[in-house]
Amino acid sequence: RTDYIKKIILKNNFLDQVLIIRPDKLQKEALVYLRENTVNMTCFLFDGIENFKNQKKALSYFDTVYSYDKRDVVKYNFEFLTNYIYDDEIENKQVTSVAFNISSFDKRFPFLEKLANYLSEIKVSFRFILKTNKLIIHNAIEISNKYFSISEVKNMISSSLVMVDLQKENQYGLSFRVFEALGYKKKLITNNQDIKSYDFYNENNIFVINNENYQIPLDFFKTDFVEIDPKIIEKYKLKNWIFQVFDIECH
Repeated sequence: RTDYIKKIILKNNFLDQVLIIRPDKLQKEALVYLRENTVNMTCFLFDGIENFKNQKKALSYFDTVYSYDKRDVVKYNFEFLTNYIYDDEIENKQVTSVAFNISSFDKRFPFLEKLANYLSEIKVSFRFILKTNKLIIHNAIEISNKYFSISEVKNMISSSLVMVDLQKENQYGLSFRVFEALGYKKKLITNNQDIKSYDFYNENNIFVINNENYQIPLDFFKTDFVEIDPKIIEKYKLKNWIFQVFDIECH
């Protein structure tokens, strides 16, 4: 990676702007070289910094650090910037499962299991996929060691009505699952309590749960998605994210 970065800079001489996501994946040598050959270096953190602590060592190389996590913004004096809607076109297929979630195996599993059991009790169909290499057998949750592409996941979303988003530990910002739901006009069940503070929040579309209270009224699954003001949706699209992160004046 370091060699590739050096070749890019040699080819382009001097760079105006560089955006780096996950700076902990780069060698110090690469960061130093970029810093010496770039006018403005920006970093975007799409996860809580405590989940990738090595990123802290790289922060001094950047002019601006954006974070999607409000707590990290306050603690480290970052600039706040959410994740974004990267796609908003989907073919809604015949519903095969009302609720859908795909996630990796971690400390969220017991909560996901409780939610699966509850949905079974109230007879709401669901498809929960857990990605792990561990040998786990579960009668309600699919266990897979396969990596699913974005297009494969989109295909699964297209045949569901409600997306389920469970926060990781040390995660406070809104995950990409939230913006997939916004873009695809799917209802959302999430345990992210802060989502209520965002301008797109609508209690008809988004139901907030927690580890103790995860009972969801059946009406939530039966009512249609309420359209959000297009101006609000536009604000969260990738185009506007690019304008902000690269400090481009939008006309």
